[in-house]
Amino acid sequence: MNNTFLKDRIVFIFFIILIIFQITNFTLNRINFDINHILNAFNPNYGEKESLPTELIEIKKILIKHNLKEFNLDKKLILDTYYYQRTIEYFYPIKFNKSSSYIISKTRNIQSGCKKLFANKKLIFEKC
Repeated sequence: MNNTFLKDRIVFIFFIILIIFQITNFTLNRINFDINHILNAFNPNYGEKESLPTELIEIKKILIKHNLKEFNLDKKLILDTYYYQRTIEYFYPIKFNKSSSYIISKTRNIQSGCKKLFANKKLIFEKC
């Protein structure tokens, strides 16, 4: 009786170790887990290059460089939920204001008197 109890306990411990190994293997290899995401989660601007379009990162740098407190988005960008949501969240504390003269758009603004401050492949930043 004592011998079977010991064998059962060894088999049980073996299966527990096997399960822990499988969970660790799955976590580390199959879902591309990176420990740096946890270690750097509270560092400012960590992960922006992985999760945001480079156009937005460049424009935010320009907004900060010019010490602007607000910006406006072109109608096409407001309707484009991909850019709209990311722009509003990423640019904070610089705020979205529909009456701001600093406009971010996908195409050159037709209004007269608009001065292009910055442009890249996908976005244009102007003062109108």
